[in-house]
Amino acid sequence: MYDPYSETYHTTDKGKRFSVMYRELQKVGSGKGSTGFRTFDPN
Repeated sequence: MYDPYSETYHTTDKGKRFSVMYRELQKVGSGKGSTGFRTFDPN
């Protein structure tokens, strides 16, 4: 959200929640605290 008086941007509550969820997904994808992502090999 942009504040024209201070000419700065501020993170909204929705943006803060997104940031937290994004960091959690990065942990899962990197294997920290889990086995990470796996690919399916039908053979």
